[in-house]
This record gives sequence, structure tokens and C-alpha cells, in this order.
Amino acid sequence: MFNPKSMNREISNRRDILAMVLIGFSFLAIIVISVLYFKEPENSEHVKNLFNALLPLMSTWIGTVLAFYFGREAQLGCKF
Repeated sequence: MFNPKSMNREISNRRDILAMVLIGFSFLAIIVISVLYFKEPENSEHVKNLFNALLPLMSTWIGTVLAFYFGREAQLGCKF
């Protein structure tokens, strides 16, 4: 039988996993780039350019995930 509550729970679990993977990947990428920057001073200019290019992208991903979850909580709180 089709159970909408079960389907909603499955979709919610997928969203939670996707959000955690996305945030985890972003933090891991920032850490790796930071380690490369301090570990190899001769390539620091290239790593700095890479960091400056990727940081806004990763920040946008994290901001989107946070906006989605806080927006959803706000909508659920406003329903009567």
C-alpha cells in the first residue's frame, strides 16, 4: 500500500543525508586547502587563488542548506 507518511520520512532522510554530505564536503575541502597552503609555501599563490575561487562556492552551498532547514522550520512553526 502507498503510505504518504513513510514516503515523506524517506524524502526527509535523503535530504538530511544530502545536507550532511554537502556540509561535510565543504568543511573537508576548506581544511585540505588550508593544509596545502601552509604545507607548501612555494605553491602558496596557486593555493591561495584556488581557495579564493572555491570559498564563495562552498559558503553558498552551506548557506543554501541552512536557509532550507531554517525556512522549513519557520513554515512549520507558523501553521495553525
